[in-house]
Amino acid sequence: MSGLSPAAERFLRQRVPTLRHLDVLLLLSRSPERVWSAPAVAAALGASIEPVRSVLEDVGDLLEVRLASDVLFRFAPWDPAVSAVLHEIAVRCVANRTALAAHVEQAG
Repeated sequence: MSGLSPAAERFLRQRVPTLRHLDVLLLLSRSPERVWSAPAVAAALGASIEPVRSVLEDVGDLLEVRLASDVLFRFAPWDPAVSAVLHEIAVRCVANRTALAAHVEQAG
């Protein structure tokens, strides 16, 4: 997809097989200090809980996971470059979500 850096292209290809993955990652990365439950993520996205739980498991290595009365998640990537890449993707998403969605669907 033109307009994205090679790092962002690689991240999308390797880590974002669906639009739901993209939406979850963008939501969590916007507020890295916030702790989320799966139901809270699902509600924020207007999605069902089980598919969101599945995505949270898929991207678990980018999250801090806490066990409480529920499993809680906070965006905390091991590599600070991931935050920069997601910011770049978020900016591109705002500029042209349709093209980004087509790119994700094509890659996945």
